[in-house]
Amino acid sequence: MIPQENPKSERPASQHSSCPSWEEEDSNFATYFVGPRDLAHHSKWPTCLQLHGSVAPYMVLPLILTGAWATAVTCISRLVHHIGINHVLLTVLGFVVGLSLSFRGSTAYERYSEGRKYWAQLVLATQNLARLIWVHADERDESQTEDLLGKVTFCNMLVTFAVALKHRLRFEPYSQYEDLQPRLEHLSVFAKKATLQEWKEPSRLKLLGSGVASTDVNDTLVGTDRILNTPMPKAYEIAIAQITWVYILILPCQLVDTLGWVTIPGTLCAAYIILGLALIGQDIENPFGEDVNDLPLDGYCEQIRRDIDIILGGKTLTVESFIARDEILLFHPMTNHGFHSLKSKTTDEIREMLRMKVTLAPKD
Repeated sequence: MIPQENPKSERPASQHSSCPSWEEEDSNFATYFVGPRDLAHHSKWPTCLQLHGSVAPYMVLPLILTGAWATAVTCISRLVHHIGINHVLLTVLGFVVGLSLSFRGSTAYERYSEGRKYWAQLVLATQNLARLIWVHADERDESQTEDLLGKVTFCNMLVTFAVALKHRLRFEPYSQYEDLQPRLEHLSVFAKKATLQEWKEPSRLKLLGSGVASTDVNDTLVGTDRILNTPMPKAYEIAIAQITWVYILILPCQLVDTLGWVTIPGTLCAAYIILGLALIGQDIENPFGEDVNDLPLDGYCEQIRRDIDIILGGKTLTVESFIARDEILLFHPMTNHGFHSLKSKTTDEIREMLRMKVTLAPKD
């Protein structure tokens, strides 16, 4: 069914472009707590007041329950029956809770950091493979156009690999995605044509370079899969959650004798800190999701696509284009001669000029 146009919306753009409509404001609010976050966007609010990326929205219900529990304990202890306990447990349990949260946070951030390193490795490997193919793969005279298109196809498949890896890490196993389906639609055709190309034995240096780069790509696949499929052991997760909540539930009983009615806000402040640290570790444990604090995989894929497009947009480099040029002053500032001007000299003369250049270099 085609929606009907609203007559009220037929007005000049200048009349409504200055302020967003209520639909846009509602959409922005709905996606405010959804990520990944835009690294190019910086909030004007102070860091302590920002909610985008904060775990505070997930703490509302636990804090309400904690406040109700602290209120009940305080009222019973002050009005009905004394239930306060010695606050020596505050120190002992506090040390255990701090140790547990430190372990949880450091483990989660280690996984987050490793995920970022693997994607940086993928960016580097795709750049190296694209440069290797674009520069060193020769275009034969009898099939120059086909070879050029084949090189472009290979470089585009590097982008396809990054996009496919992104969806795999987000538990999206299919290919019917807007950014992936157009790249995979004719993959089988490309694979069949690849076996029909005339094989030319590459040099050992080319084989070595391509092998290293392809190994880095495979390392990224295996490494990210290891992070994704190796969560924190369930025993640790349950124990840390139990220790945290036992400490929070016992806390009002230890504070009521000393703080009185101030036990309620004091317990809420302590619970906010403890639960916040626990939720941060839980939030960043899987760095490949679509939450605000997860890695911006869409941005990394776009960076790979942009870098490869820049490589393909440049001219094919040859020795004459960047080495055999008189504009490059090889022995500056000792002399202004270029490549062709120095071809007539012998190797001994060139080595002597190199030694003279060292002696003529300015000293610190």
